[in-house]
Amino acid sequence: MALFVMIGCGSAMGIPHTSGWVLMVSLAFGFSIVALAYASGHHSGGHINCAVTLGLVLAGECSLAQGVGNFVAQMLGSILGAAILCLIYPKGNDVTGGLGSNAVGEGWEWYNALIGEIMGTFLLMHVVLQTACHDKSVGNRAQAALAIGLAVFMAHVMLIPIDGCSINPTRSFGPALVAQIRYNKTPFENMWIFWVGPLAGAALAVATYKAQDFLQKTVQGISLIACSAEFVAMALFVMIGCGSAMGIPHTSGWVLMVSLAFGFSIVALAYASGHHSGGHINCAVTLGLVLAGECSLAQGVGNFVAQMLGSILGAAILCLIYPKGNDVTGGLGSNAVGEGWEWYNALIGEIMGTFLLMHVVLQTACHDKSVGNRAQAALAIGLAVFLAHVMLIPIDGCSINPTRSFGPALVAQIRYNKTPFENMWIFWVGPLAGAALAVATYKAQDFLQKTVQGISLIACSAEFVAMALFV
Repeated sequence: MALFVMIGCGSAMGIPHTSGWVLMVSLAFGFSIVALAYASGHHSGGHINCAVTLGLVLAGECSLAQGVGNFVAQMLGSILGAAILCLIYPKGNDVTGGLGSNAVGEGWEWYNALIGEIMGTFLLMHVVLQTACHDKSVGNRAQAALAIGLAVFMAHVMLIPIDGCSINPTRSFGPALVAQIRYNKTPFENMWIFWVGPLAGAALAVATYKAQDFLQKTVQGISLIACSAEFVAMALFVMIGCGSAMGIPHTSGWVLMVSLAFGFSIVALAYASGHHSGGHINCAVTLGLVLAGECSLAQGVGNFVAQMLGSILGAAILCLIYPKGNDVTGGLGSNAVGEGWEWYNALIGEIMGTFLLMHVVLQTACHDKSVGNRAQAALAIGLAVFLAHVMLIPIDGCSINPTRSFGPALVAQIRYNKTPFENMWIFWVGPLAGAALAVATYKAQDFLQKTVQGISLIACSAEFVAMALFV
């Protein structure tokens, strides 16, 4: 905890606040958790957060006595980390003016921050329970710290503009206490938000986790737990991905930040839901897997309905976190063809972006020969999503996911009385066609399983596709 506070808050203290600053600080907090969870997990479980400790106690994964001991240690570590920052940063060099303490930002209400903290910690605790605790995720246990750290990154990208992002009461307490002594300020004014929000979010995640026990059944060929996993994952994906785009002015650094938020969201959520549903989180991917014979038609329909409902819920949650005037996208991050681009530019971009994603899904998560790298499939898939966003955000905001596009567009139409459905067909036809094209290419490889004069045709085809996508 001392190192987490020192690095996380310290990263915020030395650089002026720009969109690049938000990305840098988010990466510092997220990657700190990755490194420190790997470094401490074999001793303590790597909680580094009293909300996580509470959640694990409620889930029966940590004893009450150990939870109390961890909490005391975390509080003392947070104070020590903040005190160390006083020795590193002179008062005049601390651009935060308070050792990176949390506070509700100007233009935001207390309830925006409270709901944001609840949902940000829900995301974190959900990923912790599904990747580090669930029996079915044992095969990916070595990647749990990575997924958890990426969840922390995602929450910070969304919440830093609102309240600096806590999702960790012990992280908030130490800097606030030391800053009160050093600067004679009162950073405890809204401290209750940074305790109630994270603790409530952790408890809500545990309740959702326990509720899955009642969904271990199949109805007419549809796994209810798979549908619930897709519903939760899609809601969180829309909340984080679109939310990351809504709070920061559009600069070149903004494109990178939003692309990383969408990509890393898929990494974390695929690890958290893959053992239940396969981690589709995209109806184009679901369609591709049905066409490839990797998912039944009935389950595909169930997943699609769950994804649509999850997308709408995620967009609705964003309305509670972001006031109208603070949404710099003006439409909950809805997709639209950009000025200077034609509809066919966006359509071809969506086809090829989804082809890239579906190609990576099929080759890393489905192909018999990639079994040895299966634990890294979610990482490869998330990076494919990142790559598509880097290319397509300037063109149409990047969909490659019809269900991600539908929810924000529907809720934005109600909230802003706009018509973001004008080009919606592009964000359905493009991704679905791209997924189908990737499946056709995947199936065509069956005809290339031969060698001609010492040349493997399938190796040549793999190099051809990879180079085309790379360029």
